[in-house]
Amino acid sequence: MATCPVCFECHYGVKELKYIHNIPRSFVTVNAETAQQDAGYTILFVNTLQPVIKEHEATYVANSNPNCERGSPTMSVLQSPMS
Repeated sequence: MATCPVCFECHYGVKELKYIHNIPRSFVTVNAETAQQDAGYTILFVNTLQPVIKEHEATYVANSNPNCERGSPTMSVLQSPMS
């Protein structure tokens, strides 16, 4: 499976976190309309990127606001194609 380097960036005010991971090229060049019609795409996307997000989750949470928008304590990182 062909991969390519993808930069993951998170901005926390003036602080910025950047990580580069090799991701299957099909996620980088995917056609959004085609992906929406493929029921398995979201599952494959989450299964592929979840380990990358999990690897850095503690850093993300430590640099996030202590509470989510609705006031609940920040406990995890959203891991979906919309994050």
